[in-house]
Amino acid sequence: MDSASGKAIIGGIASTSVIVITALAPLLGWLLYRRRIHVLLGYTLAIVICLGAIAVGFRFPVTLSPQMWMIVISVYVLFAAGLPVWIILQPRDFVNVQILYAGIVAMLVGLCVGGAVYGIHTSLPAIADTAPLINNPNYPGLLWPMLFVTVACGAISGFHSLVATGTTSKQLAKEGHARMIGFNGMLLESLMAIGALLVVAAMLSTSQYQSIVLPTDPNVKSNPILAFALGLGLLLQKTLHLPTAYGTVFGILLLEGFVVTTLDSAVRLNRYLFEELWSLLFKEKIPALLRWPWFNSGLSVAIMLLLAWKSTFNYLWPLFATGNQMLAALALIAVSSWLLTRKRQAWFTLLPAAFMIATTLASLLIQLQKFIHDLAGLPLQRQNALILLPVDILMLVLSVGVIILAAHAISRFYRKAAPEARESVGV
Repeated sequence: MDSASGKAIIGGIASTSVIVITALAPLLGWLLYRRRIHVLLGYTLAIVICLGAIAVGFRFPVTLSPQMWMIVISVYVLFAAGLPVWIILQPRDFVNVQILYAGIVAMLVGLCVGGAVYGIHTSLPAIADTAPLINNPNYPGLLWPMLFVTVACGAISGFHSLVATGTTSKQLAKEGHARMIGFNGMLLESLMAIGALLVVAAMLSTSQYQSIVLPTDPNVKSNPILAFALGLGLLLQKTLHLPTAYGTVFGILLLEGFVVTTLDSAVRLNRYLFEELWSLLFKEKIPALLRWPWFNSGLSVAIMLLLAWKSTFNYLWPLFATGNQMLAALALIAVSSWLLTRKRQAWFTLLPAAFMIATTLASLLIQLQKFIHDLAGLPLQRQNALILLPVDILMLVLSVGVIILAAHAISRFYRKAAPEARESVGV
């Protein structure tokens, strides 16, 4: 079996598993939220669904064309964004979290056993020689700022602020649960991010990593998910004697399930944003069609499908991470303003806000220079640059707007607050 066929089969196994989990999610949601079964029984059923889905995946791996996958996923997210959360979103996440817990435990046990018993150590260099990668289109760029706009969910992410206000906050039983869910959830994601970096650095050689994540062949796509999955498969085979194929499939399933979860949550949030947009544009009376949730869900899905079908998002991807972290800076500024108005300590949100603003500005300026350079390059480079250059400039303008908002919030507090109040909040 050649490498391409092996990758297709492994991906097909994980895809089938995700399909089975998604198909059974409404049944689990009905049992949990309508029949009110005990949560321990729900956990047991979720674990059985996970194991059964993986078994079905090995028996019937699914392989579809990219265009067919776009259609299938679009139909799924349309229903996921329009239906009540207890039908698909909540039970799917309930099942996915079992995979997450098992994955983190297996990863940490493998790393600890590998280091203590088998002497496994990181093989990738701490500081890589980037000179050969400068002209590689998959090379992300300088350590700062590019690392700080690439690593998101395991550190800081503007998308998380949308999720927290758009869906998570509406599912809390009481406000006191917010810190436990939000803070501990980010700690868990940080732990997973560190574990993922160690797995890749320990189990893949420099040549393996570059061939998968930074291929020099323009016809070969970068595949960081496969890099992590293969690293996890090799780690679990070395330390826990699990066949590499099983560990690799588990690694892909660990990430693929959450990619789909992120997608349906993002489309649902986009539906909310459209609803808020209509309320701003039509202050007196919003047309009935624009108030219909299925219309806004369908509009969100249609835009998503168009971007995917035309591969437009591939062009916008270099700026996506920067936009996400710009949103993180804006969220930190909003929180800082809230703290200041209540005479609370605000330095611990203002400092990271300033860092993220500087990081996003630097990233946009570096990419702006690259896009201007690409205007004189090959036809495909010029085409990409013509799309990305105006987007980059627009985001620079938005970044300046974020800085103005931050300055306005702080100056307003200084004008209104007495000196002793300013000292009490640490600014």
